[in-house]
Amino acid sequence: MTPPQAWKMPTSCDHCGSTFTRGMPWQRFCSTNCKKNYAYHHSQAADASPRECIECGATFIPWNPRCKLCGDPCRRARRSRLRAEWQSTLPRGYRNSDLQEAAKRQHDRSLDRARNHGNNWTGPELELVARGDLTTEELTIALGRTSYAIHSARRLLRVDPRKQALAGSPNPPREMEQS
Repeated sequence: MTPPQAWKMPTSCDHCGSTFTRGMPWQRFCSTNCKKNYAYHHSQAADASPRECIECGATFIPWNPRCKLCGDPCRRARRSRLRAEWQSTLPRGYRNSDLQEAAKRQHDRSLDRARNHGNNWTGPELELVARGDLTTEELTIALGRTSYAIHSARRLLRVDPRKQALAGSPNPPREMEQS
C-alpha cells in the first residue's frame, strides 16, 4: 500500500473556507462557483477606485474593471444617443423612422379600403398571399385587407405548417409529407 499523497489530504477552499479533498494537486477551490466568485471579487478589489461616468459625469465605484458607465439609465441614454447619431449619418430613406413612417402611411391607405378587416383568412386568400409575384399593394386591393395583415399572413406562411397546407403551398414541410 502506498502512502497518501499530500495533495489528496483535505484542505480548505481559498474562497469560502470549507474543507474539501482536491481532485488535482493545483486545485484551490471547492467548486467552480467558488472559483468564479473569487475571481470576480478579486478583480473588483483590484480596481475599486472611484471613476467618472462618461455619460452623466457622476462619480461611482465600478463593479467591473472595464466599467465606464454608472448604471442602466446611463447605458440606455448612451445607446439611444449613439443610435441617433448613427442614424443621422444614413441617407434619407434608410433610417428606421423613415421606414416606419412609410409603413404607417401604407397601412393607413389600405385601411380605408379594407372590407375584410378583422375577418378570418380563407384558403383562396392565403393562396394569393403565398404567391410571390404579387406586391403588398396589389394584395391589399384584391383581398380587401390591410398591409399589416398581408405582412402578418406572409410571415405565418413561412412559419406555420398548417397555414402552408391551407394555402396549398407547393413545398410543404417534411412533417406534413409523412402524414
